[in-house]
Amino acid sequence: MSKNLTMSTTPKPGQNGEYDLAGFMFNPVNATIAIIQVARMLVFNILRASCVPVELIFRRKFGERHFNLWLYLSGAMWLFLFATGWINIPESMGFHVSEKISNTVIFSVVGVIFYFSFLRELFLRKFRRIDADLHSRYDGDPLQFLFKLPFAKDSNGNKKEYFVRQVYEPLFLVVLGIIVTILLNPQTGSWLFISAIGMALKEHVKAQFTRNALLDHIDAEISAQNIKAALAGAPPEKTKGVYIAGLPGDGKKREKLKDILNKNQQES
Repeated sequence: MSKNLTMSTTPKPGQNGEYDLAGFMFNPVNATIAIIQVARMLVFNILRASCVPVELIFRRKFGERHFNLWLYLSGAMWLFLFATGWINIPESMGFHVSEKISNTVIFSVVGVIFYFSFLRELFLRKFRRIDADLHSRYDGDPLQFLFKLPFAKDSNGNKKEYFVRQVYEPLFLVVLGIIVTILLNPQTGSWLFISAIGMALKEHVKAQFTRNALLDHIDAEISAQNIKAALAGAPPEKTKGVYIAGLPGDGKKREKLKDILNKNQQES
């Protein structure tokens, strides 16, 4: 029996988003959790990079910490790869359509809009024009006309933000991509298609991450309220699901665990 009562937790991101993996490499369970968390964060950042141009062009009112310099640069690189043809989905699929407007011209216009949107964000941050009460990681207001579509509001007339972000915004980009492919340029259309997929996946991952963070807070509150009863041997149905695996049957050992718990709570 260990002398100290410890609870396993997943690694928490630091101020810059890095994960502290100290103490997790020698515990198989925690090491696995840490690797999964880092892999998910890597995938999420890749999805974010693919969405940066369309977010800056179509959304407004971002939180102060939603974008950083690396995301701006990765968004610019994403546009560059499509503009130069390094990523050319239509050509690789053997899809040949005459260009009404050249790829270079369209992406030059898109690049200028992206650049001025970037400068606008820098201006807002420089002169503190961002709402003081706005969440610093807010990812911008969606296109407002999408809230006028069916199912975009609940029965009480409240906006279904998650539905618009995960469904209507990506669909808008897909429709826009089809129109651009037919009327202007298939390469630009493929950029919009991929951006739509990236945005839908990013919003889904973000929604799950936010929900899990909320559940962590709720679970922590439930644990704080019921852990003493669980240590006393109360079954899960009386502790809202809190139980301790391998709890010693010896009453004296349980009392010792409760003393350690009380001491740790007082120190914290």
